[in-house]
Amino acid sequence: MGSVFEYPFRVRTDECDSLGHVNNAVYVRHLQQATIDALGSVDEDTFWNARKLAIQYHAPVRYGDELKIATWVIDADESLVVSGHEVTLRGKIAPVVSARIEWVCRDYSSVRPRRVPESCIARAEAQVSAPLKPFVPPRDNGAHPFRWRHRVRRYELDVTDRVATAVYFNWLEEATVWAANVVGWPLERMKDEDSITFQYRHDAEFFEGASHGDEIEIVSRLISVKPIRGTWVHEVFRPLTETLLMRDYS
Repeated sequence: MGSVFEYPFRVRTDECDSLGHVNNAVYVRHLQQATIDALGSVDEDTFWNARKLAIQYHAPVRYGDELKIATWVIDADESLVVSGHEVTLRGKIAPVVSARIEWVCRDYSSVRPRRVPESCIARAEAQVSAPLKPFVPPRDNGAHPFRWRHRVRRYELDVTDRVATAVYFNWLEEATVWAANVVGWPLERMKDEDSITFQYRHDAEFFEGASHGDEIEIVSRLISVKPIRGTWVHEVFRPLTETLLMRDYS
């Protein structure tokens, strides 16, 4: 592997959930910051926007753990940059998280794509393989849809005045918990019966952003069920216009 950028961080208490583990969305925030630091800002009128994100969780991490994100450019052309990531515990080799993200360079005001800088294209490592295998969606079993609605809060926005990438994953978690409650499996029952479920992977694609005050609806379906693993498909809409904002398999 050629040019690799390293981003160290230590887990804070507010990054852990009620189970004592680092929340899944927290990794997305750190991966985004690591990428921005690695690629550098283009100019004050542009920003890096995630178009596709695949992330796999290998092991839980807890408060106080010291981590390092290795970031490198897998591929790049004038329209997008593909970054690879591995998160490891200090002094360890095996990753606790692996990720692959496609980034588009966009104009702040118009949100239109901008040309990727030559410096980023030149960093692409043609011989470096992606850290994750491609995801193949399972056959859709036509499962019942669960619907969860939410109005975008101002604190969910980032510096682009749009919903931050990581917030979508907070929403997906809430939508899944809501669906479990509907069918009689609240978190308390899961804990009592020692049957807590853990997130294994996300494969998300983003189509359009959401802004403050937007009402969003997440339609969630459990499209595949196996003995130890199931697959949800979540679609995030702006119901007023029936606009699809994001789709995620997890």
